[in-house]
Amino acid sequence: MSIYKYFAPPDPGRYEPKIVYMTEQEIIYDYWDYWKNRMEDKYGKDYPDTTPDNCIKDWVLIHHAVEVKE
Repeated sequence: MSIYKYFAPPDPGRYEPKIVYMTEQEIIYDYWDYWKNRMEDKYGKDYPDTTPDNCIKDWVLIHHAVEVKE
Protein backbone atom coordinates (compact mmCIF):
# COMPACT_ATOMS: atom_id res chain seq x y z
CA MET A 1 0.00 0.00 0.00
CA SER A 2 1.36 3.38 -1.01
CA ILE A 3 1.52 6.52 1.10
CA TYR A 4 1.22 9.98 -0.44
CA LYS A 5 2.01 13.42 0.90
CA TYR A 6 0.93 16.89 -0.07
CA PHE A 7 1.14 20.43 1.26
CA ALA A 8 -2.08 21.79 2.78
CA PRO A 9 -2.71 25.49 3.37
CA PRO A 10 -1.37 26.75 6.69
CA ASP A 11 -3.57 27.14 9.71
CA PRO A 12 -4.83 30.68 10.38
CA GLY A 13 -2.08 32.81 11.86
CA ARG A 14 0.68 30.51 10.61
CA TYR A 15 2.88 30.89 7.58
CA GLU A 16 4.12 27.38 6.99
CA PRO A 17 1.96 24.89 5.10
CA LYS A 18 1.12 21.58 6.72
CA ILE A 19 2.42 18.36 5.23
CA VAL A 20 -0.39 15.81 5.07
CA TYR A 21 0.26 12.08 4.69
CA MET A 22 -2.45 9.70 3.47
CA THR A 23 -2.50 6.02 2.59
CA GLU A 24 -4.37 4.71 -0.44
CA GLN A 25 -6.97 3.29 1.95
CA GLU A 26 -7.50 6.70 3.58
CA ILE A 27 -7.83 8.36 0.18
CA ILE A 28 -10.54 5.91 -0.87
CA TYR A 29 -12.33 6.33 2.46
CA ASP A 30 -12.32 10.14 2.23
CA TYR A 31 -12.69 10.72 -1.52
CA TRP A 32 -14.43 7.71 -3.13
CA ASP A 33 -18.09 8.64 -2.58
CA TYR A 34 -17.63 12.21 -3.82
CA TRP A 35 -15.51 11.16 -6.79
CA LYS A 36 -17.77 8.26 -7.77
CA ASN A 37 -20.85 10.52 -7.74
CA ARG A 38 -19.07 13.09 -9.94
CA MET A 39 -18.05 10.35 -12.39
CA GLU A 40 -21.61 8.99 -12.52
CA ASP A 41 -23.02 12.47 -13.07
CA LYS A 42 -20.64 13.05 -15.96
CA TYR A 43 -20.37 9.62 -17.61
CA GLY A 44 -23.22 7.46 -16.25
CA LYS A 45 -23.39 4.65 -13.71
CA ASP A 46 -21.76 1.98 -15.87
CA TYR A 47 -18.67 3.93 -16.84
CA PRO A 48 -15.84 1.35 -16.77
CA ASP A 49 -13.13 3.78 -15.61
CA THR A 50 -14.84 4.42 -12.27
CA THR A 51 -12.34 2.37 -10.29
CA PRO A 52 -10.55 2.83 -6.97
CA ASP A 53 -7.22 3.06 -8.79
CA ASN A 54 -8.45 5.92 -10.98
CA CYS A 55 -9.94 7.61 -7.92
CA ILE A 56 -6.52 7.58 -6.26
CA LYS A 57 -4.83 8.86 -9.42
CA ASP A 58 -7.32 11.73 -9.61
CA TRP A 59 -6.84 12.59 -5.92
CA VAL A 60 -3.04 12.61 -6.38
CA LEU A 61 -3.36 14.92 -9.39
CA ILE A 62 -5.75 17.34 -7.68
CA HIS A 63 -3.67 17.58 -4.49
CA HIS A 64 -0.30 17.70 -6.29
CA ALA A 65 0.63 14.80 -4.04
CA VAL A 66 3.71 12.64 -4.36
CA GLU A 67 4.26 9.07 -3.32
CA VAL A 68 6.49 8.69 -0.28
CA LYS A 69 9.39 6.39 -1.08
CA GLU A 70 11.05 4.47 1.69
